[in-house]
Amino acid sequence: MISKKNKFLILPGMNQSQEVFNSLLSQSFFISYYKDSEHLPFREIFYQVDEALSLMAEDGIIIAHSYGALILIDYFKKRGEVSNSFRTILIGPAFKARFSTTFLRFLPSRLRLPSLNSRRFRVRSFCYVEDYQRLANLQNAFAVADLEFLGIDFSIVYDPRDELVDTSFLESLPFAKEIFSKDFPRHLYFDFIEKLK
Repeated sequence: MISKKNKFLILPGMNQSQEVFNSLLSQSFFISYYKDSEHLPFREIFYQVDEALSLMAEDGIIIAHSYGALILIDYFKKRGEVSNSFRTILIGPAFKARFSTTFLRFLPSRLRLPSLNSRRFRVRSFCYVEDYQRLANLQNAFAVADLEFLGIDFSIVYDPRDELVDTSFLESLPFAKEIFSKDFPRHLYFDFIEKLK
């Protein structure tokens, strides 16, 4: 059972391990996308979010990084009856990729692509092509108007040097803030989350 005192709800990036955030935040609930190295159906991920939101402290904060931002928005779109009353921070949301994802449809869905992330900070040593196909599908379904599902207390922070996210798109959003990682390529979420401790 999750404590009612959970301060943070965390939706990580793709293939991002819990350890990334454990060392930074206590009293947090981490949404897991994987079981036995397989990506969970979105309905199971949404059940985790349902439970976490019901047990959040009143002053709780939702943190969604990269892929997690798309999942969070999709969650509120699909759960039309659920409104977000928590402060929400999107870190480097993967709304648009720097490169075309059209080629993904021509690759075998179970082809393994090596993960370049640190072993300590990843769930698996690889990502399936289908993982990126899921991401592309969420990106294609996203519209700026969808941000209204996050409620009125949300913000976006990003590093313009992000190697995967097209930040030129984020620059056009009035509520997005450009923040440079202090030790690039050390990810921005480390710098930003440390301020929330």
